[in-house]
Amino acid sequence: MNETIPYLVGIDVGSTTTKVVVMDPTDHSILHSDYQRHYSSQLPSVRNVLCSLRDGFSDRPYRIAMTGSGASPIAKLLGVPFIQEVVASSIILKDRYESVGTAIELGGQDAKMIFFRTDPSTGELNVMDMRMNGSCAGGTGAFIDEISTLLKIPVHEYNEAASRGKTVYDISGRCGVYAKTDIQPLLNQGVAREDLALSAFHAIAKQTIGGLAQGLDIETPVAFLGGPLTFNPVLVEVFKQRLNLTDSDVLRPENAEILIAAGAALSLTSIHSGAEPVDLKELIHIAETRPLPVDPGDMRLSAPFFRNQEEYMEFRKRHRLPDTPKYTPSRGETIHAYLDIDSGSTTTKFVLLGRDGRLLDSLYASNEGDPLIIARNALTAMRERYRQAGAELEIIACGTTGYGEHLFARAFQAECHTVETVAHSRAVSEYIADASFILDIGGQDMKAIWLDDGIITNIVVNEACSSGCGSFLENFGHSLGIPAEEIADRAFESKEPAVLGSRCTVFMNSSIITEQRNGKSSADICAGLCRSIIENVFTKVIRMGSLDSLGDKIVVQGGTFRNDAVLRALEQYTGKKVTRAPYPGLMGAIGAALVTRDKDLAGEIPEKTFPGLSQIATFTYERESDLVCPFCGNHCRRT
Repeated sequence: MNETIPYLVGIDVGSTTTKVVVMDPTDHSILHSDYQRHYSSQLPSVRNVLCSLRDGFSDRPYRIAMTGSGASPIAKLLGVPFIQEVVASSIILKDRYESVGTAIELGGQDAKMIFFRTDPSTGELNVMDMRMNGSCAGGTGAFIDEISTLLKIPVHEYNEAASRGKTVYDISGRCGVYAKTDIQPLLNQGVAREDLALSAFHAIAKQTIGGLAQGLDIETPVAFLGGPLTFNPVLVEVFKQRLNLTDSDVLRPENAEILIAAGAALSLTSIHSGAEPVDLKELIHIAETRPLPVDPGDMRLSAPFFRNQEEYMEFRKRHRLPDTPKYTPSRGETIHAYLDIDSGSTTTKFVLLGRDGRLLDSLYASNEGDPLIIARNALTAMRERYRQAGAELEIIACGTTGYGEHLFARAFQAECHTVETVAHSRAVSEYIADASFILDIGGQDMKAIWLDDGIITNIVVNEACSSGCGSFLENFGHSLGIPAEEIADRAFESKEPAVLGSRCTVFMNSSIITEQRNGKSSADICAGLCRSIIENVFTKVIRMGSLDSLGDKIVVQGGTFRNDAVLRALEQYTGKKVTRAPYPGLMGAIGAALVTRDKDLAGEIPEKTFPGLSQIATFTYERESDLVCPFCGNHCRRT
């Protein structure tokens, strides 16, 4: 063999890992490969790869091609060819196999499905179509990382844990935040972590198949590529089960975790056959001394929240919240009140409202995976407080709203239940005149409501992504070691807020790591997160052409808007002064209570069904798991 023929080198810089393959130029065998996490230091990871080539394969020259989601700017900097990763996948699969129907590849933050068809006239295998995830990293390697952290299972032990799972629970695969919310109550109930690890694999398969195939047939044989599918063979078995595949229908390429890098190397014999050998020392010098080229469109400056202390004090004065009332009963008094329970995605709220509409008492608490018991215990404690004061509390009627509207209505035999948007609009009309637009941001959902003279004219809600909601902020605050109630103060300390954009929760992890490596403080990160929530609202939910459609009276509410920095971010984004509802986290419950009172006073509640607080104190329920829901073709297993 002619030792002057250059080695073929493929470098795949993905969202979380950097892979390299050194290929023999004559028989295309893999002589060396490596797979390492880069922890958002993509260019340094490539420099390390180049140094390892210099030290380990110095007997002949190299030709290099790069691929992967993070490779294009590095390839441009180094002056080496770049090949799109789907093309690299197709090159190596066509080289290795005579027939491929579909390729499923999972990476650190991306997922791809490639559909192949054989040309009947030439017999050549061609790519017919390709689907890739966009703004959501649900169902990828980073999703597995998130779930393994929640389950306290080391990533390298996750597959083994899932192999011991017996029961599959229905868990969201579309969003890491939603998945955590599904899993936490199950953990609280004592469900085995092995079952939850297996259930998360099913969630990934369900998300990948449903989100990427989108009506196209997944033809066999199916090739499984990428690190998550290589290091988690149980996940491949889950795909087989859900796609009804036999062993002969499945292609498990050797070294599948570095196969895309191998495709990039092989592109040097076809697409990039004219690429010249490189000078490794020169490339290493460039990687060490030159910064990556920056897209001028990404060069955004981020100003602090306030120009001076006076502006900050004016903001605080304008948005000062009233104290939440706590009625003090007199001995011998009987208090008649309307009760409403707002069962949200992450919190349970209730309010007591007098006949005159005055707020008497309230609760705002985490669901802790069991909202019914949280509400029962809080109502019982409130009743005892009134009794110890020598007073009686009589509930005139009970209403419900929120995620658990129907659950609570049936459990507590409520006389009235109200859809969330109506409840929020009714509360605003009670406190704020002439509202033109309401933005409510809760734990995992957000609602945008347009009003015209008190009449709802349009409603938009978030769908598959909870990025930009309260849980999003709380989770990142926890990772930074900052309690949720302190995030706003820390954000206001920032002089140069991080620019994080509007991204999936999983993607945001990488952005934060990068910003921290660039010297951003925790205060800068907090400021960037608060602004990213608002950016998410307008890029993923409202998506309107002009801010003029919001009108002149913007009202905000929901627990997330108890955070002053999120409120300030909205004012800066819109350039408008915004009105914050007086009790942001309670407005849904207040609105539903007002609807209940309105119906009662109008004689529209003919029969009182709420059993009273004494009976609520003894309320219990039983839970049945793993029941098949018959109401659509998905046949989800529910609790």
